[in-house]
Amino acid sequence: MLMLLMKNKKKGMTLLEVIISIAILGIIIVPMSNMILTSVKTNKRGEDKQQAVYLAQQVLEAFKNVSTFEDNNGFTAQSFSLNGNAYSLSVGSTINTDPLTVRFSDLTIGDYTLRVTLGRMQNANIYNNSATNNITADYKIIVSGHNDTRTIKLNNSTQSSISGTPNGIFMYLKGTKSDDSPGHNLLIKKNDSDSNVLFNLDSDTFNNNISLSFDDSYEDTNQFFINVYNNTTDNINIYVNTPNGKNINYVVNNESGTISTYNVVTGDSAVFSKNYNARVEVIKDSATIYTVNSNISK
Repeated sequence: MLMLLMKNKKKGMTLLEVIISIAILGIIIVPMSNMILTSVKTNKRGEDKQQAVYLAQQVLEAFKNVSTFEDNNGFTAQSFSLNGNAYSLSVGSTINTDPLTVRFSDLTIGDYTLRVTLGRMQNANIYNNSATNNITADYKIIVSGHNDTRTIKLNNSTQSSISGTPNGIFMYLKGTKSDDSPGHNLLIKKNDSDSNVLFNLDSDTFNNNISLSFDDSYEDTNQFFINVYNNTTDNINIYVNTPNGKNINYVVNNESGTISTYNVVTGDSAVFSKNYNARVEVIKDSATIYTVNSNISK
């Protein structure tokens, strides 16, 4: 009888054994649960990243297919199609004026927010066919010759000599005519002295474009300085035309106001193009999960 009781006692588990078993099971389950949760989160982040990449690429592809980013008033709203749905990016704010850079209003697609920034590239190359110059400028400047015979011409005026002076010019732009009446004024000097005025030209209209060309006779081993004082409230585009195959050393100094500088080189393209920096950020749950930058020409 005693032996039977002892055998039955051995078949059961004591409270201590149960507690130890539960503890061991807990030690095993907690790391496994963490591993499972981590794996799920990792997979979810991967899916989010994949979707973010897809959305950003769709915006950039749409940007590459539009005809232009700007009109006479600056950057314009941009539209694109995604999975059969039409979306529009409206210009939200200007985040830089030199070079001009804008941020479009945030666009929400599902759980994702797209934040798109677009800006002009400074000192960008613009290619145009010699027979088709699409750059329209109210003020056109031509620089010729070498140090001993350096001349400059503005629009249809006669040439003025700038020989023997520092290798460069000073340009002053006003939002009124020289007598302060409505219009615009361009003043060009040999240097910053008032006694060295080369041209003083008023204009009723101004499209904010200035073309400065070095012709085929231009020769110099020194750097040519173009010092620009923009005293208007607008951004001014300076298009510097250099002859094909000739390396001309020049620099555009922005002394005041805002300007964008473009180097125009004769090439094979039928029209000139502006170069832009596009940036797309994809945000989810207030965190940026993907960012891409791209250079686009128009």
